[in-house]
Amino acid sequence: MNYKKYFYIHIDDFGFNKEVNKQIASYVKNFKLIKGISIFAHPKANFSYINELKRVNLSLHLNLTSFQKKKFNFFKLIFISIFPYFFSKEIKIIEQMIKYQIDRFLNMKLKKGKIMKIDGHNHIHIIPIVNRICIKYLKKKKN
Repeated sequence: MNYKKYFYIHIDDFGFNKEVNKQIASYVKNFKLIKGISIFAHPKANFSYINELKRVNLSLHLNLTSFQKKKFNFFKLIFISIFPYFFSKEIKIIEQMIKYQIDRFLNMKLKKGKIMKIDGHNHIHIIPIVNRICIKYLKKKKN
């Protein structure tokens, strides 16, 4: 069976630090099954070795849980999603963090084609409030 036809690897956390980036770049160079990399775009993200990723598809690795002045853990984000009326201040902060990262990623001109792929550090992209903010902002940017 030709696994390359049915299977590929996607690696998260590019931008974590220089050493992680170097290791990911090495994987991209040496393993053809790697087809995608998710990149941090928060303010402290490191972009060394980014030019070595041209062979693969790049996506935004949205981060609200690490390396931020204000951190939101997964469960707090769930709670905010359930009771948004009690967390308007936090939602504004989350919106700013998401918009910053989307804009930074787009300004780097890394995506190929018309589709922007987003996943989330610690799976935050599946949380309703995060998902809604991303969709709303990307629709606004499209128009």
